[in-house]
Amino acid sequence: MCGAASKAPLSSSHLKHAPVTLAHLKALRACLNLNDTFDATVFAVATIAFWCQCRLGEVCVDICFNPLIHPAQCTPQKTGCMASNIIFHSFWAPSIKTKPHGEFIMWTSSDCNCSTEWALNNHCSINCFIPQSAHLFTFKTDSGSFAPMKRAWFLSW
Repeated sequence: MCGAASKAPLSSSHLKHAPVTLAHLKALRACLNLNDTFDATVFAVATIAFWCQCRLGEVCVDICFNPLIHPAQCTPQKTGCMASNIIFHSFWAPSIKTKPHGEFIMWTSSDCNCSTEWALNNHCSINCFIPQSAHLFTFKTDSGSFAPMKRAWFLSW
């Protein structure tokens, strides 16, 4: 392992970054217009990546939407209430890094104004006319067309 690591090009590794915190998520929310289709989608992706510990590649699109890899609007979803009266929600991700054959991405509801439940509901409400065959994190563009959230757009915003 050490020998292989010494032969790897410098471009194959990255410096470690500081972790994203709840303070970062709150700062992001304060800077977004959550009535805007794009901003609502950015915040939904951010909360899912944060609370569900997802990689951006599991909730964003790199090049083009592929329903065999990315969750669609019509992806199976589960909602329920635990014995402790806490609401949970999940959606099926057809392929993730550690489970190439898919897995449910799950979270519990909270009273935090950065909760995934609120952010996803807001995204779905603001982007309510998205076709069922489109990516789960699709938004309506200014031109009236629909676009899936791309990782580069999310990171640059």
